[in-house]
Amino acid sequence: MNVPLPFALGAHALPDLVRDAAAAFVERDDRSPEARARLVIQLSKLSTELDNGGPFGAAIFDADDKLVSVGINRVVPWGSYEFHAEGVALALAKTVAPEHFMLPERWSLVTSSAPCCMCFGRIFWSGLRGLAICARREDVESLTGFDEGPIPDEWQSLLRARSFTVTEDILRDEARAVLAAYKGPLYQRASGDGPAQ
Repeated sequence: MNVPLPFALGAHALPDLVRDAAAAFVERDDRSPEARARLVIQLSKLSTELDNGGPFGAAIFDADDKLVSVGINRVVPWGSYEFHAEGVALALAKTVAPEHFMLPERWSLVTSSAPCCMCFGRIFWSGLRGLAICARREDVESLTGFDEGPIPDEWQSLLRARSFTVTEDILRDEARAVLAAYKGPLYQRASGDGPAQ
């Protein structure tokens, strides 16, 4: 049974270009790790082009690597700090699996960049047991100036201790290129000593 992909959270809906990217991914039916990484990198690029969202994309996949949901950064256009790409993808995935308070363990998250401190907490408690990452945290901070917040150095080990599989550096250079091209001014460090005001 094919369940339609969710694209709206209450009054908020993802832009048509994001829907188109998700539909094209589904139509290609390439579920390889590289194809899934290219999808979230494409989403991260779209996020920067749409309402100057942060350069981040994420997607949830089921146990057969079928696409369940996608997310891009919607903090500015949706007016809330909670709408990071991972948060949007997780919330939309939850609409597909509403019967329990956590997501199915055999589902996984692919994200264009390592999680910030807030998204790490969401991932930790989500119920998922798979995480694949393109760019690293240090890439985000050095290339965009975003402050990713306090996160333990051993965050990957903490996830692995909860039976997560954690895969890093998938198409890292492609993800870094999107981060390097990002020119959005909001929440970036003005001079390296804190967030811009």
